[in-house]
Amino acid sequence: PGPLTGQFGRADLFVDPFDLPAKTQTWIRGDAIQRGLKVAELSARRSMASIAGPISAKFELVLENSSLTFAGMSQNQSKNLGKNAKLVFSGKLNWPKLAKSTNPNLPTLWTKLSKPFVYVGPNLLIQFTVSGAPLSSGRLYSDGLDMTRTGHIHFSSGKSCGSGQLSGGYDGKNYLLAVRGAAANSALLYFFGSDKVRFGATPLPLSLDGLGLRGCFLGMAPLVIAGSVTDRTGTHRLVLPFSLPTSTLSLSTQVLYTQATPGKNLATTNVMTSLLGNRGLINMVYQGRLIRIGPFKANFGPVFLVR
Repeated sequence: PGPLTGQFGRADLFVDPFDLPAKTQTWIRGDAIQRGLKVAELSARRSMASIAGPISAKFELVLENSSLTFAGMSQNQSKNLGKNAKLVFSGKLNWPKLAKSTNPNLPTLWTKLSKPFVYVGPNLLIQFTVSGAPLSSGRLYSDGLDMTRTGHIHFSSGKSCGSGQLSGGYDGKNYLLAVRGAAANSALLYFFGSDKVRFGATPLPLSLDGLGLRGCFLGMAPLVIAGSVTDRTGTHRLVLPFSLPTSTLSLSTQVLYTQATPGKNLATTNVMTSLLGNRGLINMVYQGRLIRIGPFKANFGPVFLVR
């Protein structure tokens, strides 16, 4: 899902060879993916916590522009696929031993589709099947999102190009943002939006070198801009009364501020992305030889990379 661009989902998911054949279906809400996206290759994102593989097994990948809803997913996987389902890869894949990742752009293994798939919505269903007798006992780990125990989760992506840092949170009644490390008693601008993938037709992050902000990047597409002033410590806190929605809202924020360094040049902070409400973004059904899990009542499932 787009809100997870640039950071890990903080869950470790895996397919275990002892449970083959195994089939996983992942549903992703339509507005979390760019309409018209042309997918030539797809992969699960590599895990940040566990060494994966090696595994050699048969692999099948099916993609569908699906009218299925988050709550409409069935434990019976055959009921989740519709008439638009397309088999886009079938063959043997060899996953090498994969180290833990510190880079959220690293795949487990790129799978080249037999024919490019164009995403048009309303939602996306990804089904992959791993079968056959694996040549080793290594688990196939991937990064995933797990919100089954919390109604909100907050991620930082990108880096500040100066001294300032942006953090975010939720206290049960208010959405909280804080900028620290800026110049004292100086103006700043909050940029609020939901898209971290594109700013209009321009891919993100966008270099701001041309505006004189050397080494700075715009990491989200602003929809609303609000100004304020830091205190004498170079800190600014924003407290917004907020109730968690029934369907997940993604909010990304970045701040343009004055650095607390000689020269006091303008700079941009990291991007804070908050998933507020834990239902409706991503769901999963897994069926292995021995284990069956899902569908879930809260956001849960693997994170994918496409190109």
